[in-house]
Amino acid sequence: LTPDRSATVTVDPHHTRVLRVTVSGVAPRGPKPIVQPEVLPKHLCPRPTRIRLRVQEHDETIGGDLSWKDVAPAIAKVSAFADGRTPGNPDIVIWSGTVTFKENPAAGKFRLVIEEHEFISSTYTVQEGRSVQLPSRLVYAEIFPLDDALVS
Repeated sequence: LTPDRSATVTVDPHHTRVLRVTVSGVAPRGPKPIVQPEVLPKHLCPRPTRIRLRVQEHDETIGGDLSWKDVAPAIAKVSAFADGRTPGNPDIVIWSGTVTFKENPAAGKFRLVIEEHEFISSTYTVQEGRSVQLPSRLVYAEIFPLDDALVS
């Protein structure tokens, strides 16, 4: 996994339904992948990696690590407002955004999953739901449980 990454999650004390998330670290400079599929994705990422934030909810009817599932945007909406190299320092990459819950999140019921994927060269694409994506591999992952310290 990618070294030199840090992720922070903070709560706005005046808007307790809103979490601010920031991921930063050394920017990858690797070569762009060579992709020659039959169908190209509509939106190609200009960088060799992509950072993605998902909100997951705990399903109490299932035990263990398999009890987490992604939530619908109606429960929690993720909005990115910075995604790329920092101005004035092309060696640092930053992803910053907010998670806005419809209602105040209960401690232990939700978690944030941050992933960074590196695009790889290929002769195929990957179907993700209704969209076509470039194939990639996981290079960074972090999980933040929304516990009492964060949401109380």
